[in-house]
Amino acid sequence: MAIIAVFVLLTGALTGSQAVPLDISSVLARAETAYYDARFNDAIALLAPLDDALETTHDRIDDRIQVKLQLALAYIGLNEIPEAKTHLGEIFEINPQFVINPAKFAPKVLTLVNEARAAHAADENFRKAVEEYKHGDLPQSLSKFRTILKLNPTDSLANQYVKLIQEKLEISIGLLVLQWHSEFDARDFSHASETYKQLVATNLEGRADVVLEQVRSEYRKAVAAMFQSWTQACKTRDRAAVNRIRSEANGLLPDASIGEDVLSRMTDCVPSPPRRVQTATSSAAQPVPTRECIQNAATVAMTRLKTRVEPEFPAEVDSKRVRVRALVRIDDSGNTTVHALKGGSPVVNKAIVKAVQSWKFYPAKVNNQARCVETELPIEISR
Repeated sequence: MAIIAVFVLLTGALTGSQAVPLDISSVLARAETAYYDARFNDAIALLAPLDDALETTHDRIDDRIQVKLQLALAYIGLNEIPEAKTHLGEIFEINPQFVINPAKFAPKVLTLVNEARAAHAADENFRKAVEEYKHGDLPQSLSKFRTILKLNPTDSLANQYVKLIQEKLEISIGLLVLQWHSEFDARDFSHASETYKQLVATNLEGRADVVLEQVRSEYRKAVAAMFQSWTQACKTRDRAAVNRIRSEANGLLPDASIGEDVLSRMTDCVPSPPRRVQTATSSAAQPVPTRECIQNAATVAMTRLKTRVEPEFPAEVDSKRVRVRALVRIDDSGNTTVHALKGGSPVVNKAIVKAVQSWKFYPAKVNNQARCVETELPIEISR
């Protein structure tokens, strides 16, 4: 009867004027006593009306959390785990940073708290991913959905969003490529450069790798043609043309690394000093100092490839596709030396080394002087 009286008294207080202060601490104390006496239903009867009343308030955060925690503990006592998780989840909606003292609670309670925290974090991550998708921030949205799927690969809704993002990316990549070609062909290099950067930003999970390589190849062809014009202007000592072409080449490329080897050769065109005639009394010629090799990306080095020899594999090699990476040195005459191979097998690599060392390149030049090059070439051979 005493418990019923308390419940009636509390219900009357909750349904009355909210201006009357609620004795929350007293209710919590009674509920805690009922909990430790294993009277879990009595604890719930005390706390549920208070929880409903506090839902309409936006302050008293600590009180709201304590009521929900006590309710969760009571439901755990009754082994009604879904109800307990619901109240624990509501705690993390109020305060995502909520923690409990592990020394004061049983392992079962700690486990459920951690599960509720993880579930809330996953829900929040999903909500943010959807918002980013709606606002067109596809990279961030895709990243979040991928994180969700790592934790739950069977999440059908997350998988659907990933598929939608991939379809949007394919369409976006196609439109950007068309736009880039239009701007590049019209020699609107400023806008083409911006479109190229958008294409790079859209290259999520390597979906634009192929078209980006095609675009970079077009840039390399264009800057190579400009180099030929620059060379001719240098020969005729047309200083104005030399400077103009160099400036145009720099403005053409959205990323200097695309044609760094060519740009490095388009330095100030300075006429060579007259050669001195060595007399019989001159001292012995001084040795030419050794110059270090320049480093080139594979895509840059391959633009100078003149002759390629394919490897001849022994009959016992039955692999359909061979992929290796070759660390090579191309000397200042264009001859190739393989220093090491990554991947492959001894039999396959022997044939590849023999073939690659027969490759011939046009020499790289810096300040109009041939230089050796070191690079790493990806080699793929289909049989």
